[in-house]
Amino acid sequence: VWDSATGQCLRVCEGHSGSVYSVAFAPDGKTFLSGSVDNTIMLWDSATGQCLRVCEGHSKSVTSVTFAPDGKTFLSGSDDDTVRVWDSATGQCLRVCEGHSWSVTSVAFAPDGKTFLSGSYDETVRVWGSATGQCLRVCEGRSGWVNSVAFAPDGKTFLSGSGDGTIRVWSAETGECLDVIQNCPGLIVFGCDMRDLHEGSEIDKDILRQYGAIVD
Repeated sequence: VWDSATGQCLRVCEGHSGSVYSVAFAPDGKTFLSGSVDNTIMLWDSATGQCLRVCEGHSKSVTSVTFAPDGKTFLSGSDDDTVRVWDSATGQCLRVCEGHSWSVTSVAFAPDGKTFLSGSYDETVRVWGSATGQCLRVCEGRSGWVNSVAFAPDGKTFLSGSGDGTIRVWSAETGECLDVIQNCPGLIVFGCDMRDLHEGSEIDKDILRQYGAIVD
């Protein structure tokens, strides 16, 4: 854990037996998650660096973790091709979401928490119902694995970044692909600074700016 102002390391949190692939803070900042190649998710106390809970259930590496907007649940994606929904208070696994045919690389909640995304090496993005764990739609049309997924702040669209060098903009309501941005980095996040995008044409960047994916 690092101090953002000084760059000083405040705490070293040890406990995983293998590489840590993903970390995420709870919305209130009081706890954070870590997902590891040791197949577990650890929940940590931000103030002390103490491990509060170890969540087990995945049979392969945990590649991505994220909290729900209300902090009551969290997601984990895994190389075992599944997404799991967990109770933040108890560490209990509430749902196992199956459907991908290859590793899940990225997961993301919608701003209202009612749906979530998963991106996979199987070249698809899936939209899931948070309350049921049911797959609502499968978004296809890529020629490379999906590295990253992210919802727009208004929840109306989402992005997927791919190993084929493109970013796709999707309608959250219909699953329709609205735009394909060429020659962009495969990892994406809404609200990133324009200076972080070193690739892609000005036209491509204008499209991303239109959908709120980049800011000047």
